[in-house]
Amino acid sequence: FFRDSTGNEIDVILENDGVLIPIEIKSSVKADNSHFKNLKWFQKVFRQSGGILINGGQIEKNYGNEIELIGWKKVMDL
Repeated sequence: FFRDSTGNEIDVILENDGVLIPIEIKSSVKADNSHFKNLKWFQKVFRQSGGILINGGQIEKNYGNEIELIGWKKVMDL
């Protein structure tokens, strides 16, 4: 869990070979644009691409800047 002084936050941050991977977790089945807000903020501040949005759905999709959408059932594959 990471939160800055202005309230921007990321639910989980993984580190893999020196690369930070931000992860947002949402309980909703459908992803909407607001769910990507904090991942985009993290990418801008830390000047890197990548990130994962986990939600309650079953759809897997790749978005711009290497953001992946995955459902809860795929978490074990991380």
